[in-house]
Amino acid sequence: MATKASGIISLTTDFGVTDPYVGQMKGAILQRNPSVQLVDLSHEISRQDIIGAAIMLHSSYAFFPAATVHLVVVDPGVGSERRILAAEGEGYYFIAPDNGIFSLLLRDGLLNRVYLVEEKALFTKKVSATFHGRDIMGPVAAALAGGLALKEVGTEVLPASCICLDLPVARISETSIHGEVVQVDHFGNIRTSIRRADMQHVTDPHQCQVQLKGYEIGTL
Repeated sequence: MATKASGIISLTTDFGVTDPYVGQMKGAILQRNPSVQLVDLSHEISRQDIIGAAIMLHSSYAFFPAATVHLVVVDPGVGSERRILAAEGEGYYFIAPDNGIFSLLLRDGLLNRVYLVEEKALFTKKVSATFHGRDIMGPVAAALAGGLALKEVGTEVLPASCICLDLPVARISETSIHGEVVQVDHFGNIRTSIRRADMQHVTDPHQCQVQLKGYEIGTL
């Protein structure tokens, strides 16, 4: 359980780097906690790509020191009644809109406690209807990184109440495992829905033939 503040916040957004939004959000964080260390995980998530954000968070959070606050702002529902969540699990804190960003963490049972972000005293004085990353989530992340107890952000809710998207899963038969490509990175590396645990069904994974859209790629 994350009990000691790390002073570190990782940032993942779909803001891009051309506009001032990343800088504005960082400014709001630093106003609340000038000593925090900010780490840009990525600001190049495809616009409104919730699944892409979920994959990046799930594959990256554990490379940070314990009690790091992972802030993810991919928020197509901003300005609506969608909830904002702050959670703790695996010794880390997570903040994101309740839109499926936590799907992989929920699928793997990694979240121990989840709270609604409700305490307005933690927000900026003026909250924009279209920029909750800057005015709500950023300042709350700064407070958690500075040692605020998670329970102070709002009401606790069950992890099962959070939105969990139906993500692609592998189809396993006696002779094959079929998956879907879920992400291609900057270098062309492909991430699929086939998980390491799925390969336990294969006697010798190194003898598997890999095919992509009918083209044989080779063995693992």
